[in-house]
Amino acid sequence: SSPTKQIALFSDNENLSLPKIATVATNTIDRHLARIVAGNAENLRAHLDSMYKLLRPDDRLTLMVQLESGFPNRYRYLVIVTCVGRQETEESAILGFDVDTNEITIGMALPIWADLDISLDGDG
Repeated sequence: SSPTKQIALFSDNENLSLPKIATVATNTIDRHLARIVAGNAENLRAHLDSMYKLLRPDDRLTLMVQLESGFPNRYRYLVIVTCVGRQETEESAILGFDVDTNEITIGMALPIWADLDISLDGDG
C-alpha cells in the first residue's frame, strides 16, 4: 500500500531543512519516512509557515504528524507545541491544524498534563 502519513521532528523554525532528514536516516523505516517528507517538502514548508503565523513568537513545534484527509487539497496535522509557561516551567499542548487552499485553522487544542493518557485507534 502507498504511504499516506508524514512524520517529521522539528526543533525550531529557523533550522528546518527537510532534505537533510534523508541524509541522517539510519535504518529502513527512517529512510522510508524521510523520502515521504522530502517528497512533500514544498507543502510542508508552506504549511509550517502558516502554522507559525498563528502561534506566539516563543512557541516551538516539537512534533508534527500529517493525518490522512478524505478531501483533496485539504491537509490535517496534529502538532505538539511547547513554550515556557508563567511559572518558568515547560508547558505543552496538542493542536489540530486544518489547512486548505485558502486558510489554516486550529480545530483542536488539548493541554498535555502529567497524567494525560492518549491512545490512538485506527490507521490514521
